[in-house]
Amino acid sequence: MTPDRRAGRRAGDDPSPPILMPVPESAPEPASLSQAPRCGARTRSGAPCRSPAVQGRARCRMHGGKGGGAPRGNRNAWKHGAYSRRTLEIARILRATSPAAIRRMLRDEGGEGDARDEGTDAGKMKNERTTPCNGKEGPKEGPSAAASPAPGRPSGAPGGMADFRRPAPLQPSFSFDAYRNFRAAYGSGPYPVWTTGETKPNRTGMIDRRQSMALLGSVLAFGGTAWAAPRAAARDAAGASGRGRAAGEPFSWDWLKGHAAALARSRPTPMPKPDPRALANNYDAANRINFRPDRTIFADDGYGVRLFPLLKAAPVPVEISIVERGRARLIEHSEDMFQVGPGEGPEPHVLPGVAGFRVMNRGGVGDWLAFLGASYFRSSGPLHQYGLSARGLAIDTGIDGKEEFPAFTHFWLERTRVGITIYALLQGPSVVGAWRFGTRMEADAVVQDVSSAIWLRRDVERLGIAPLTSMFWYDEGNPQARADWRPEIHDSDGLLIHNRAGERLWRPLGNPPRPTINAFADPQGGSAFGLLQRDRAFDHYQDDGVFYEKRPGLWVEPVGDWGPGAVMLYEIPTAKETDDNIVAFWTPDRPATAGTSFTFDYRLRWLGGEPAAPALARVVDRWTGTAGRPGLEPIANARRLVVDFEGAGLKGLDRRSGVTAAVSVDQGRLLSVDAYPVVGQPGRWRMIADVTRSNRTANLRATLEKDGRALSETVIHQFY
Repeated sequence: MTPDRRAGRRAGDDPSPPILMPVPESAPEPASLSQAPRCGARTRSGAPCRSPAVQGRARCRMHGGKGGGAPRGNRNAWKHGAYSRRTLEIARILRATSPAAIRRMLRDEGGEGDARDEGTDAGKMKNERTTPCNGKEGPKEGPSAAASPAPGRPSGAPGGMADFRRPAPLQPSFSFDAYRNFRAAYGSGPYPVWTTGETKPNRTGMIDRRQSMALLGSVLAFGGTAWAAPRAAARDAAGASGRGRAAGEPFSWDWLKGHAAALARSRPTPMPKPDPRALANNYDAANRINFRPDRTIFADDGYGVRLFPLLKAAPVPVEISIVERGRARLIEHSEDMFQVGPGEGPEPHVLPGVAGFRVMNRGGVGDWLAFLGASYFRSSGPLHQYGLSARGLAIDTGIDGKEEFPAFTHFWLERTRVGITIYALLQGPSVVGAWRFGTRMEADAVVQDVSSAIWLRRDVERLGIAPLTSMFWYDEGNPQARADWRPEIHDSDGLLIHNRAGERLWRPLGNPPRPTINAFADPQGGSAFGLLQRDRAFDHYQDDGVFYEKRPGLWVEPVGDWGPGAVMLYEIPTAKETDDNIVAFWTPDRPATAGTSFTFDYRLRWLGGEPAAPALARVVDRWTGTAGRPGLEPIANARRLVVDFEGAGLKGLDRRSGVTAAVSVDQGRLLSVDAYPVVGQPGRWRMIADVTRSNRTANLRATLEKDGRALSETVIHQFY
């Protein structure tokens, strides 16, 4: 499943948000302002009006110039020159253009107009005029992405943007001192200001849309490092004022949720084009790029963190911050974080920016948790072998041409007493969300307590909660798919579901001839589910390089009321082991429409065995073949399924104990069924069923029963 990151974009959508670029302090004043004669009429405060006069007139359009009336926006804000043009431009840039905010600003400054500025530091800023880069009026007010500004960042700063270390939070009533500090933090500019609302594409001025997206794409969309120079200036300025890197900015889980909710009301920014050099870093090249051990984050802890370079599989930069004592500081990315080791082939490209991170084992040898690419993450589990992955969210999986892969764009890492907590901001064309992963290692599992809050920008047909991604090529149950000398090749061999009705379902995975999706209804909500690797025998795989028998399972335990829904299983045909062709997730019955929000809490357990001691016998083996008695002519258009169950509850039972196999099939016809104990294998029973084939996919359900009581989990096998 190759992520098509363009999927889900609506026809006619503006490809990028408008960008306002204030004129740098070193640049000349725009000709339209510097060369025009000033009005000179007296305002209500007695100060001369400094607005440009209308061409051919001695007065501005507010004082008889007949230039077409007040500019777009609030007419009263311009009446009789109550505010200077400089004041309104500053207010526009800082996203405080509402009349109430401007009145508060003027009141806090002690008066109106420009007269109060004479002889003050603010008065020296008269000629530091700012204007949109196209020299035209800014957009009308509308829903803002900065409705809940980040602590320490001005209103309007994009959530996916790198944290530029603003020197002070923007308050509803800000001062010219705050504005001067704001300018100092950014350096000489230009610097971005997030805007929303209906605006025309920027065609003129300092930088056009194509250029701005080439420069800003990774910052605005996915937290990249294209603005390293302004950020360095911000860091220097912040350091001079005693704030910034050491102090950090206030951070909390509640702030992150509010920030995500505000971003959801803004227009999504498209993903930038990856750097071609990052795309050239293939698997072999990426393995030669090593994070310097001496730069390890939390190096004094057992949970040291190291960063991934940009590579072909993850070419888009992300931002990573460290949270300590309720304050977050951004990790400054630099090429000297990495070193290139020896190897063959083209020289790897070490680029500014990072693609993700991993959490190291004690001693720094090997890692046990990694976040890399889109919203993917995985753990090596208690057997120390990577296998399947998890994602933050799945959007329209299994729907032709619609699947969307939202991405974690900013991570915040915090050490805890028992492990590490990872906060993440997720963004995509259809969704914005906040995630929290409280992660710790236990004796038999890696455990993550997950909280998620989701806001939808668009209608989503199939919302996938707690999605799991794995690989299944073939096993001993479908030898017809075998094309390799190894007996079995898979990361997981089955989907296990525990529903609240007490039923235990085991669905062996398959490699279907065509993409197939199955839904397992969950009317009471909150079914636990997971992809497991039950077969732990090395002889069944014979691979001493990737150790499939050690691949972890992943178990999802819902917390709280999820409401009714269904567990979904999506299987895609594959002919190689490098394709992740299995997806499992939970989807709610509640419609996922634009403007709605969801919250889901759950626990992830990366396992080396079963999620709990099974009360019922479990499936341990499965085979398929031709139907009929061995040695006789096989039954035409029929297939045989053989399933072995094993459990303590089956010990001591024999054919006279009243054990039966309850079997049903939805397509085709059940020809025969039998169940009996396996000779010489205490506690192991075998079920054999022959089924006629049809032109449609058939699902067979089987369980062992005694006196109407289930002795085993229910196995669901699919005949293609």
